[in-house]
Amino acid sequence: MITHPSSFCNVDNPCSFDYTQIEYFSSNEILQGVYRKINSVKGRGLFVIGGFDQVASLIASSDLEKCLLFDVREEVIRYAKFRMHLTGVFQNSKDYFDCINSSQSSFLFRSFIRENPDNWLSSEEKYQKVQKIFSEGKVNFINLNLFQEIDSLEEEYSLVYLSNIHEWVSKTSGSRLFDLYLDNLKKIKINDLTKWVFTNTQTRQGEIHVGKINNRLITQLFNNLLYVENLCASRDNGAP
Repeated sequence: MITHPSSFCNVDNPCSFDYTQIEYFSSNEILQGVYRKINSVKGRGLFVIGGFDQVASLIASSDLEKCLLFDVREEVIRYAKFRMHLTGVFQNSKDYFDCINSSQSSFLFRSFIRENPDNWLSSEEKYQKVQKIFSEGKVNFINLNLFQEIDSLEEEYSLVYLSNIHEWVSKTSGSRLFDLYLDNLKKIKINDLTKWVFTNTQTRQGEIHVGKINNRLITQLFNNLLYVENLCASRDNGAP
């Protein structure tokens, strides 16, 4: 959630809060173009839980029959399970949104729909799609670290969402881990039409790669990774 208050208040500086200045966003990734490109994807989906609402929106924008959500952190997995279970409690997206937000939720929800038209909570049809696939037991969760040796995942996937995992390790401090990450990607069972969704810090935009992992994709990942290295170097040198 990103808010833009008219002023900041604390004990030493009491002030009124103008809720008309609030804007609600589900993620700092911009995937509007990606949502529209996956609306016909069927089969199974594999998703890192970078942000639950992002994953739910990708599920809602596709026609997947089964989904596997993963993360290396147990607390993130528990949170995603909790958020998914709430779809069985609330029958519409407005009530769901009200539950996880403040008493100002009516205004927030209108702002949210305006700013996030493709989000899973901005459409009753999309909300019910996520609700249905979970209620049918077709959403599962696992602890998985793509920077450690893994066995091949048993199922074949037609959609793989990896957010910006490739940026978590820098080339200079962990090239072996990055190589292991790429090797693990090649172990994921896919078909020639499988869509991979990546994002990067530089643009925040989602990028789709179709098919097998190849040299073009590896070059793309390294280019994104080098940008992060330069960003971190500037930060460490005291640059703004």
